[in-house]
Amino acid sequence: MWQGAAKADFIVTFTDGTSYKARIVSLVDDCSRFILAALVEVTESLMVLCKTFYNAAARYGLTDSFYADRGSLYDVYIFRQGLAHLGVRRINAKEINPSASRRSRNS
Repeated sequence: MWQGAAKADFIVTFTDGTSYKARIVSLVDDCSRFILAALVEVTESLMVLCKTFYNAAARYGLTDSFYADRGSLYDVYIFRQGLAHLGVRRINAKEINPSASRRSRNS
């Protein structure tokens, strides 16, 4: 099983003095915690996610299942449909406090 992980923003400063906020988008083997593929990008986007997934699949083959939290880029409809098309089972993370989530969605 692979797990999607996007790490918090951090600042990268280049030798010319320019600074950018960056984020690491990675796929991790859930059992070994080995990083299968990762990209450092300025923005977390569907294209970055797909490139990361493609890099991991090209090197290791497709996984049987994929796990990620529900509030992230990994839960975008088109990505979930792509996983289904490839035959990869999407496993949803459980909500920590379902009643609070329902209240915030209904507000």
